[in-house]
Amino acid sequence: METPGDQKNRQLPSKLLGAGFEFGGVIAVFCYIGYKLDEARHTSFPYFLLGGFFLSFTGMLYLLFKETRDARKK
Repeated sequence: METPGDQKNRQLPSKLLGAGFEFGGVIAVFCYIGYKLDEARHTSFPYFLLGGFFLSFTGMLYLLFKETRDARKK
């Protein structure tokens, strides 16, 4: 017989995979936008690309910690 804990453990890999794709996708989009801004402004150093990376990485870490905290409360 299956317990509710067993069902949650089976769902965990798919949740983690989805979170990983979301994390990587958001970072990729922000880096691409930063790259295009650097290209348009002809910057010698990729300021916008790095800014997009750090902004998206920080934002996604915040959301990940927030989701984890909310899941632990339940």
